[in-house]
Amino acid sequence: MPRLGRRVCRGILLVCSLLAPLPGLSLGWAGSGAPGGTGSEVGAIRALVVEPGSNALLAGTSKGLFRSEDEGRSWRRVAARGPVEGKAVLALALDPTGPPIVYAAGPGFGVAKSRDGGQSWEGVTQDLGGTEVLALALDANQRFYSPKRLYAWVEGKGLYRANVGRERWELMDEWADNPGVRSLASVNIWSGMAGILVYAGTTQGLFWSADCF
Repeated sequence: MPRLGRRVCRGILLVCSLLAPLPGLSLGWAGSGAPGGTGSEVGAIRALVVEPGSNALLAGTSKGLFRSEDEGRSWRRVAARGPVEGKAVLALALDPTGPPIVYAAGPGFGVAKSRDGGQSWEGVTQDLGGTEVLALALDANQRFYSPKRLYAWVEGKGLYRANVGRERWELMDEWADNPGVRSLASVNIWSGMAGILVYAGTTQGLFWSADCF
């Protein structure tokens, strides 16, 4: 398995960013109603999170945010206010501890967060290297460290991290010539080398790294 860049420490696993029906998939999946009706109305579904407690689904799509409160059978467009308004949402991350906070990322607005289920948003971009953010992950597991950490992949720049609550970004890896990072998810695996394993799935396969910071 090829190595990733040299300075990423937290365990990160790339998951498929396009959550659309796959032809020939035979793993017990069942279709659900497309947000807003037909696929042409909503565009490609790029990210999903489930709110704890209510089990409501929030979908990030190429045409904005959609919400379902009946396990995906019906959807409504979220009239998002703030930097996310009218923008494609390529990634979502949910902090399930305490009052739920949702983070969103996409081209043109970078990263934003919402405390009210996606209705209103505020930018989280201090020291972020750009607004073309294609992937996002939040590690809420405080077993190995504190505070919780948020990760963002900025196209042409690399991997950034911020501590949740402070949300001032710092560049962790300048792997800017990457073969297409699409989404991130923390996996919290000790590397055995005084750090955390990092996995990144890309358009050219799975990459990994380990480091300590």
